[in-house]
Amino acid sequence: MSTSTSSSSSEVPSSLDGAVTTAKITSGEPSVATRLSFAFTNLLGPTYNGGPVRFSTRGSSSLSQEAQPPPSLLLSTVSSRVQVTDLSRSNRTACLPMEIRGSAIAAMTTSPDNSLLFTVDTDGFAMVVALSTGLVLHRLNLKTKTVRAAEFSPDGRYIAVTSGRKVVVWYAPSARSGWQMVVKHTFAGHIDEVMHLSWSADSNALISSGNDMMVRVWILDHSVSDIPSGCLVEHQAPVRGSYFGKSGKDIYSVARNGFLLHWKVDDSGVWVLQSKNHLEAVKGGTITAVGFDAFSDMLVIGLSHGIFALYEVTTMALLQELSLVSATTLGGSAGCSITHADISPGGDWICIGSAHARQLLVYEWRSETWILKQQGHHHGVRCVAYSPLAGSTKPKAGSTITAGQNHRQLLATGGMEGKVKLWDTVSGFCYATFADHTSTVEGVCFTPTGNAVISASLDGSVRAYDSLRYRNFRVMTAPSASGLVQFTTVSVDGGGDVVAAGGTSAQAPGAVYLWALKTGDCIDVLSGHEARVSALDFCWDSSLLASTSWDRTLRVWDVYGRQTKAGSGESLIHQGQVTACAFARNTEKNVLATATQAGHIYFWDTTEGREMGGSIDASRDIAAGRGQGSRATGGLTSGKKARRDGTGGPADITQYFTDLCFSPNGQWLAAVCPRSPYLMIYDTRLRVLLCRTTMTCAQGNIIGTKRFLNSKLDRGTDTGAALAVAVQDQEYEELEGADRKRKRITQAERLPGVKAGYGSKQDYQLWRVFGLTVSGDGRQVCVATSLGAHVFSSDRVALGADTATTALSFTPVTGLLTERVNVEQIVKMVKDENWPAAVVMALVTGDAKIIDYVFDVVPMDPPDSIAACIGSVGLRLLPTLISTLSRRLRDSPHLEANMLWARLALEMQYQNLDRELHNFADGSGTEAGSTLRVALVALLEQVLAHRKAADSIGCLMRDNTHALMYLANVQASIDG
Repeated sequence: MSTSTSSSSSEVPSSLDGAVTTAKITSGEPSVATRLSFAFTNLLGPTYNGGPVRFSTRGSSSLSQEAQPPPSLLLSTVSSRVQVTDLSRSNRTACLPMEIRGSAIAAMTTSPDNSLLFTVDTDGFAMVVALSTGLVLHRLNLKTKTVRAAEFSPDGRYIAVTSGRKVVVWYAPSARSGWQMVVKHTFAGHIDEVMHLSWSADSNALISSGNDMMVRVWILDHSVSDIPSGCLVEHQAPVRGSYFGKSGKDIYSVARNGFLLHWKVDDSGVWVLQSKNHLEAVKGGTITAVGFDAFSDMLVIGLSHGIFALYEVTTMALLQELSLVSATTLGGSAGCSITHADISPGGDWICIGSAHARQLLVYEWRSETWILKQQGHHHGVRCVAYSPLAGSTKPKAGSTITAGQNHRQLLATGGMEGKVKLWDTVSGFCYATFADHTSTVEGVCFTPTGNAVISASLDGSVRAYDSLRYRNFRVMTAPSASGLVQFTTVSVDGGGDVVAAGGTSAQAPGAVYLWALKTGDCIDVLSGHEARVSALDFCWDSSLLASTSWDRTLRVWDVYGRQTKAGSGESLIHQGQVTACAFARNTEKNVLATATQAGHIYFWDTTEGREMGGSIDASRDIAAGRGQGSRATGGLTSGKKARRDGTGGPADITQYFTDLCFSPNGQWLAAVCPRSPYLMIYDTRLRVLLCRTTMTCAQGNIIGTKRFLNSKLDRGTDTGAALAVAVQDQEYEELEGADRKRKRITQAERLPGVKAGYGSKQDYQLWRVFGLTVSGDGRQVCVATSLGAHVFSSDRVALGADTATTALSFTPVTGLLTERVNVEQIVKMVKDENWPAAVVMALVTGDAKIIDYVFDVVPMDPPDSIAACIGSVGLRLLPTLISTLSRRLRDSPHLEANMLWARLALEMQYQNLDRELHNFADGSGTEAGSTLRVALVALLEQVLAHRKAADSIGCLMRDNTHALMYLANVQASIDG
C-alpha cells in the first residue's frame, strides 16, 4: 500500500520519511482488553465552585504600552482541577488531565508566554504544568497551608508566592533547570497574612498586601531600580488588591471597606499619598474581589452582596455597575458574594466567579454583552444520561416522537437542587436548564430519538422536556390512591411511547408506574416488589421491562403481553439485595445484567428466564474508600471478622455497584460503586476486569476517596474533632458581611442525618458516586458523582483536537519530531515554496500556530499546490491533517480555502481512510484508527454546519431576489 504521489518535484527531508510513507497495519485480531482504556477528558456540572479565575494573557502583555487583543483562554478552578475555556472562537471548555492533591486550588498563575501553569493547593502542594499538554513537569511541597497568591513576573524569570506573613520569590522553572524551582529571596515584614501580589513592568519591584492593612513595596535589585521600597500605611481595613500603574511609579490599592488609595513617588524618591477616594458602588457591602488592568487603568471590584462595578481609576469614573442575580440564595435577601474577579489585558472583558451561586461570567462592558454565562449544579450531579446517536435507533411504527434533526451528542444531568441541565459534549457548555422540580432529580433518560428528556424526582413527579424547544410538555404523577410517591428511577421503552418509573410510598413501597407519553395518563401500576425499586430498564428491541428491588428479586415484565401471564412479572431471586440492572443492546439474546449488595454481577437470559453461566465477583475490585469515622479499610469487614463483630453479613455493605451500563455492542460492561473512586470495565464474554480508571485523587476535605487514612487526622477521634473545630473557627473568622450571615443561617438550618446539600451538618464533602451512562458510540463514559459529571473517553485524540482550544493543541508526532524539524527549517521551506515539505514539517510539530502559518501561505491557485501537500501526507500524519482541517473550518475565516483542503484530502486519501476505518471497526486496526475516526467525524460535522449555514443564506437571498429586482427597476426608471 502506498500513498498518493505528489505532483511537485520538491523532496521531503529524510528526517520525515516516516511521515510520508504509510505505516504497516498490524495483523491479527486483538481482544477488547488490548484496545479499551478510558482517560479523563472533562468535568461537567459544577462550572465553578471557588478558587482563582484569570485570563491567560498576563505578565508583560498586560503592562505593555500597546493595546492587546482580547485573550483567548480563561482559566478557572472546578473542584480539584483546572478548567480552560476558549472565549475567542469556538467557545469550548475542557479540564486539564492533572489533578491537585488537596481539596481546592488556593493560587494559580500562568507564565507570560502561556506555556507554563503554576498551581498551589490548600495543603501547600505546588505543581508546574505544561499548559499546552496538561502534563505535570514538577511537583513541590511548599510546607505551608497559608498560600493565598502566586504571580509570575512579567519577564517570566521569577515566581512570587505568599507564605503566611512572608513573600517568597522563586526562580521560575525551565527546561535547563529540569523544571526545578530554587528560592531567590524571602521578604518578611507583614504582621498578618499576605493576600495579594503584583509585579512591576520591569520585574524588579513587587507589591504585597494583606490583612494587616499595609501595602509593602519590595525591590529585587536596588542598583537598577528607579523606585524605592517602602511600607504604605493608610488603610483602615484589610487590603484586597494593590497594583502598579502604567508609569510604574504609581500604586493603586483597594481595601475591603471600599477605599481606593493612589500612591506616587515624589521628587525626593519617597512614596506619598496622592488621593483617597471611596468607591460609590460599595453600598452596605464589602469588597471581596478585585481585578486591575494597568494599560487601560480599569479596576473591577466584586462585592459581598453580588454587585460588581468597573472604574477608571485616573478619573474615578464609574463605567458599569451590575448585579449578580441567583435563584439559589440562602437567607432571604442575602446576596450571592462574588468570590473572584479579573479583567482582561486591554480592559475589554470582565470575569466574575461566584462560588455560592456556582456561576462563572465573562462580560464585555463596551457592548454590554455576555461572552460567557454558565451556572452549574450546587451539590454535585445525581444522575446522567447520553442522548442516542442519530440513526442509532429506529422508532417503532406509530411512535409519538419523530426523529430529530439535532446531530449533537447531548448529555442530560440531574441535580440535588431539582434542576435538569442539557450539555453539549463537544463544547462542554450547558445550553438549557429546566428548574421545574422542587426536589432532587433521581433519574434522567432520553427517548430513543433523542427529542425528549424524561426526569424523575423525589417531589412526586415525572416530567418530559422537549430537547429541541426547551419546554416542559408533560407532567406525570402517580394515582391519588398511591399517596405521596417519591420516584427514584425512570426508563422509556424502545418506541418512545411508554414511560416507566419506580417509586416508593407508604401505600406501595415497591410499585412501578407506567404512563403513556402521548397523553401523560397513568396506564398501569405494576405491583409485586415488597421493597423499594432500585433500578428499571427497558429492553431496546422488545416490550420487556426489568425491575430490581431491595427485596432480592428481579422481575421481568412484558408490558404489552402481560394478560397471558396473569398480569404478573416473572420473578428471579438473588442471594442479596439487587442494586442495579441493565439490558445489553444489539445482542441476539435479551441479556440482562444485575448487581447485588454482595458485590456480584449476574447475567440473565430473559427470553428463557434463566441465569447465564459465569457471574462476576467484584468485591475485591471495588476498593471502596473509607468514610467519616471508619475504623477499618473498606472490604475488611467480611467473612469471619464480620460475624465476629456482629455485622453478620457475608460482605461489606459498601462493596457493591450502584449502576451498570453495557457498551453499544455488548462487549463490555461499565460499573460504579457509590463509595469507590474507580470506574470499572468488565469483559462480558470472559467475565474479567478489563480496566479500572481512577475518577479522582482529591483529598483535603473530600472524604471517601482513600482506602487508608491517618488515624490522627480522623475526625471521628478526639484529635481529629479538635482539628475540625479549629478549621471551622478559622474559616468563620475569614468570612465577612453577607457570607458570615449566610454561614450562621446554614448552621442554624442543619438537620440530623442530612449528609449533603442544604441542611447538611458536615463541614466537609463526601465522595459519592450515583450513576453512569455510556455514549451511543461507546467511546465515552460519564459518571455522576458528588463532585460533578466525570467524562472519560477511550479515543486517542489530542486535547486540542477534540474538546479543548487552539492554544492547547500542541501534540507532536512521536518518533518524527527531530532536531531537523524546527521553526527555522519550516520558514526556509516556505520561502523556497517547498509547500509539501513545509506542510509535513508543520504537521509533525503539532503546533497549531505553526500549522496555521503554513496552511495560510500555501496558494490556492493553482490547486496543484494543495494537492501536492496532501499527497505528501502519510498515514501516521493523516489523523493530524484531518483534525487540523476540522479545527480550521471551525475557527479560521478562510472558508473557501479550507473547504478546498478538505475536499482534496477526502478525495486523495479516500483509500487510506476507508482501509483504516474498516480495520478499526473489525478490531485489527492501528491505535491511530480511533484518533482518525474522531477527527473525521468532527470534520464532517463542520462541513455539515457550513452547508446548513450556506442553505440558510441561500434561502434569504432567494427570498430577496424579487425585491432587489424591483428596487433596481425603480432606480432605472428614475434615472431614465
